[in-house]
Amino acid sequence: QNSFFVLKYHAQDAKEKANIFTPKNSAESVRFFAPEQYEMVGIMKNRCDELGLKITEHAIRHILLTNNNNLEVSINELEKLSIYENNLDIKTIDKLIQGSSEFSMDEFFYNLLNKKSIVEEIKLFFERGENEIFLLNSLQSYVVQLMSFTIYAKLYGKVDSKEILGYKLPQHIEEKRASLAIRFNSKIYHKILSALQESEYLIKTTHSKEKELLILSSLIKIQTKIL
Repeated sequence: QNSFFVLKYHAQDAKEKANIFTPKNSAESVRFFAPEQYEMVGIMKNRCDELGLKITEHAIRHILLTNNNNLEVSINELEKLSIYENNLDIKTIDKLIQGSSEFSMDEFFYNLLNKKSIVEEIKLFFERGENEIFLLNSLQSYVVQLMSFTIYAKLYGKVDSKEILGYKLPQHIEEKRASLAIRFNSKIYHKILSALQESEYLIKTTHSKEKELLILSSLIKIQTKIL
C-alpha cells in the first residue's frame, strides 16, 4: 500500500496516453517542464536563504549564466560559496567558481547564427554528455529572446537587455545579441523556428545512434536559412 510505480514516458502522443493514467485507474499523470529563468532564480534564492548566503539576484543570474543555466550545477556552486562569509559580488564569484566547461551555449548560438563552423563545439557538447533535445530547446529559447531584441531595436533604435528580458546581460553578450538582432527579420525567424521544429521531430522519431551527426546536419540546415 505504501509503494508506487512510476512510468516515465517519452513519445509524440504523450498527452493522449496521459488519459490512461487517471484516478479511475488508480493512477495520476504528471508532466514536467524545464524551469523558466525566473523560476530558476527563485529556486536559487530559496537555497541561498537556507544556506544563509548573502548574495544579490544579479549575482545569482551570473552563476546561472556561468553554468549555461544548468540549475543542478548552479545549486552545487551555492554549496561551495556558502563558506564565504562576506557579500558575494560578480568578481568574487568568478574567482571562487568556474563555469561547467569551456563550452558556452551563448557563444555557440552566436557562432551558429553567424554561420561559423560549429563542428568542434558540437563535439565538446556531446563529450559533456548533454542531450540533443536540450540543445534544440535551448536554441529555440535563444531565438525567441533574439526576436524580442529585434522588435525592441525597431521600436527604440537600441537594445536594453534589462528592459527586454527583465535582467541585465553582461555587456559583451548584450552587444552580440544586438548585432544579430539588427540583421534578422520576421521571415528569417520563421524559417529558423520552423527548421528547429522539423529537427526536433526528426531527432525524436529517428532511432539512429549517430545523434551527433544528425544534430550537426540539422544545425547546418538551420544555418542555410540565414541570409
